[in-house]
Amino acid sequence: EEERRLFYVAVTRAKERVILYTQKNKESQFIKEIENHIKIEPI
Repeated sequence: EEERRLFYVAVTRAKERVILYTQKNKESQFIKEIENHIKIEPI
């Protein structure tokens, strides 16, 4: 739960945008939990 809290704090403190990098086959559980609520732009 501490990791989830730290992820939440990091994401919600952003002023304009958050850029998260992940590998498609190794996505973080935290990103999977929010991916339906955010705009995802592959690079």
